[in-house]
Amino acid sequence: MKSLSNMKIGRKIGLVLGAIVLLLVGLSALSLWGSRSSEQRMALMIQRATKGRLAEVVTGETAAVGQAIGRMVIAGRVSDDVLAQIAENRKSRTASLDEFKMLADSPTSIKHGADMAEMVQSSAAIADRVMASLKAGRAAEATTEFRAYSTASLALRTKAKEAAVFQENRVVQAEKEDKETASTMLWSLTLGSLFAIAGAIFAGIVLTRGIATPLGLVVAHLGEISQGDLSKDARPELQARANTYLTHHGFYDILCSWKPRKHWPMRSNTSAIPTILCVISRRSVGPMGLSAPTAQPRNRCS
Repeated sequence: MKSLSNMKIGRKIGLVLGAIVLLLVGLSALSLWGSRSSEQRMALMIQRATKGRLAEVVTGETAAVGQAIGRMVIAGRVSDDVLAQIAENRKSRTASLDEFKMLADSPTSIKHGADMAEMVQSSAAIADRVMASLKAGRAAEATTEFRAYSTASLALRTKAKEAAVFQENRVVQAEKEDKETASTMLWSLTLGSLFAIAGAIFAGIVLTRGIATPLGLVVAHLGEISQGDLSKDARPELQARANTYLTHHGFYDILCSWKPRKHWPMRSNTSAIPTILCVISRRSVGPMGLSAPTAQPRNRCS
């Protein structure tokens, strides 16, 4: 703390401002990182929710195909309208499954996509045999094939439901993690802001004391001089602070050659001001600086 108080005021201000700027930069970087992380997690949750919806589409379209084939088996014949509906359901299911496989981002999701694709091919082959039997008028054989298709369709719908539940669970987990991260970010920014405020207040107090203390000493010394007491030298701390500019080679000459201006009101003690100031500087820092306080001045004090 002593070394800090002995620093020049400019360095103190630079140190304080630098520390506050670094802290603010850190808080800004933390805020940007939190914002980007939140955006990434939000995109990930949307992607997972989309995969869950796609798995549900696969389940629904598979069930719709099974119902359409069942109606034809019960009717014992093939209907063009039903075949068109089945083709449309298959097209929607294939598109949803392809998109699910494209968005898969984990080993489990990839496996779910591959398993569903394999089951779709297997169930589609059985469904084609059912419709072929119906077209050929083999109702009994179509009924037998339909039972096999129902088993394959049930397995496909079960797998799609499993994939949908898995994605929903991942969405819930991501939401929980996002809330925890947001809470951590909020606490970090709040504590960082409070620390910055406390640091600014502390630095303000230190800077104020660093300015007020020397000024108080100067005022006290000048009060003694104004009362005619020239028996005391300037205090060591003032000499140390003044050494930077008072030891300049022109300062002593200017001070000792100073005279009141003509328009100033003439007083009895005005002529003594140059002599007093010259003696003060001579006793405080000397005409040649602190290293030579007793050297002879360039100009004689009058």
